[in-house]
Amino acid sequence: MLLFLGDFFLVFILALFLSNIVVYPIAKSATDYDTKESLNVANQQGRYTILYENHLLFNESAETKNSLEDNLEYTYSRFLSYYVVGASIENEIYHNYYSQYHNQDGKSLLKLYKAYDLSEFFDFGTINGEGLPALKEKYQEEFAPKYEEGNEMSETGQINYNYLFEHFFLSMYYTMVDDIKFNDLHLPNNELSASYNDLTEKIEEFNDFYDSTAIICSSISFGAAAVALYFVYPLLNKRGRTPTQSVMKIERVEKGTYKILSRPRRCLSGLYMSILTLPCLLFVPVPTVSINYVFSITGMFGISMVGLIGVIASMLMVIFDKFNRGLTELLTFSIALKEEMLDEVYKVKGYYV
Repeated sequence: MLLFLGDFFLVFILALFLSNIVVYPIAKSATDYDTKESLNVANQQGRYTILYENHLLFNESAETKNSLEDNLEYTYSRFLSYYVVGASIENEIYHNYYSQYHNQDGKSLLKLYKAYDLSEFFDFGTINGEGLPALKEKYQEEFAPKYEEGNEMSETGQINYNYLFEHFFLSMYYTMVDDIKFNDLHLPNNELSASYNDLTEKIEEFNDFYDSTAIICSSISFGAAAVALYFVYPLLNKRGRTPTQSVMKIERVEKGTYKILSRPRRCLSGLYMSILTLPCLLFVPVPTVSINYVFSITGMFGISMVGLIGVIASMLMVIFDKFNRGLTELLTFSIALKEEMLDEVYKVKGYYV
């Protein structure tokens, strides 16, 4: 297992170096990556602007203008202020949207509220002049301290406030976004501007380009590292060792004859070892992209999982095989021995050592 893990991490470190120091910078230069990224940022900002100008999203400050998470929390606070402290109807983002546009499923705003208000925060027996339900008095009292300077909600109030955000407000918001896509929203009174869907399409095109760049750069780097350490190094080494075998003084020899593996078998061994090292492919672009992002790259994730299944199978074989052979040794009909142990075998067999 140490032998496998040693080579595994050497390939990973070399691939990491090649990807982020050599391959990725070359790819960025060749594809005019920086310009495309700048245009993508502009498209994202344009999409936010459509939401801001239509009063469907609010930002608290310039620093949070392009942070959807912060903006949603602030927008929720303003949305609820309409029901708790009688703030302007402009804060009720869903009324802002559905008073002008239809739901793609043909449901009215009141029907949507009834569908998502599973914990019955709203009183649908009381409908105001805007056609909106009232927030029940119990929750108005619990949430009121939120809008009073120097005051704080009770623990129960905070729990209910968070629950309403997660289970009602966000569900409604995602439904509204789907409807925005359906109606293809523009800037107010400006039908000639790029629409929400136009900008979304451009953003998705960049995301596809971004994914492809990460996959190609990582694959090239991983392939170069695997070839160098699993093929070139063993073929140039008289004993056919990998770097970790050299450090640990381990020999991989033919089962039965105890001869050093032939060059074709070394290549076959390198192929199997490359497949078993595939799990590290997923993490090669990490210094360039976020750790969360790599798991969303479907192609790389799938390939890495195939390699991981092979690793698990190989580890189980090492545990249960009487010669402690992994998948690579079984498929190449070989075994791994310490150098001094192989010397003893050669002496017993009368080979010249």
